[in-house]
Amino acid sequence: LLVTENDPERYFDPETRDRYTDGAYWCEFDTQHFGLGKMENELRKNLFGTEAWKNFGPLARSFIANGEKLYRENIEEPGFDAGAVIVEFCKALEVRCNRLLRTALQGLPVRARSFNIEGCSSDLTKGGPCSLGQLSHLLGNEPGLRKVLSERLEHSQWFLGSLSPILRELSTLRNKAAHTGMLSRDEVGYWRNYLMGIGFDGIFARLALVTLK
Repeated sequence: LLVTENDPERYFDPETRDRYTDGAYWCEFDTQHFGLGKMENELRKNLFGTEAWKNFGPLARSFIANGEKLYRENIEEPGFDAGAVIVEFCKALEVRCNRLLRTALQGLPVRARSFNIEGCSSDLTKGGPCSLGQLSHLLGNEPGLRKVLSERLEHSQWFLGSLSPILRELSTLRNKAAHTGMLSRDEVGYWRNYLMGIGFDGIFARLALVTLK
């Protein structure tokens, strides 16, 4: 029995899997993230609510839960690489934003789905996911895409206006955390609170409101 689903998240594309699992197969990824169910349940019940949590999808939820778990369990430990928390949260943002773009663009002609990414025209419904930096550029600088998204997404004004500079700043932090050095605990704590909504109007909660009309 062959089953297909019209889902814009392309989990089994090699580019997608390699980006989010560092080359591991999904079964290996799940083994490494064993025990996240308790954290996911706690976040659903006590922070985001069922509807918002559902909107993230399973992969983004696992990254949010893992980032929060890492933060709570290790932030006071000497020598903890706090940048790992930011990397997990950034993966969640990438997954959610790429899903929104693919969902909004589905059904349009190829020309209307293709935009300039680093000098090349790319169909955003195909191939690997866009990075945070690429997403920031697309949301802030592609009039054709902005028009489509404003027509097809709820809460598009926030998505197209406020989110782009946030993604750009987080892209810089993620690159620093992943490649050039550790982030300070204060820096990671600020962004964790900003994203999760601890004393702020949380970015994740706002992003959960952005859905297809």
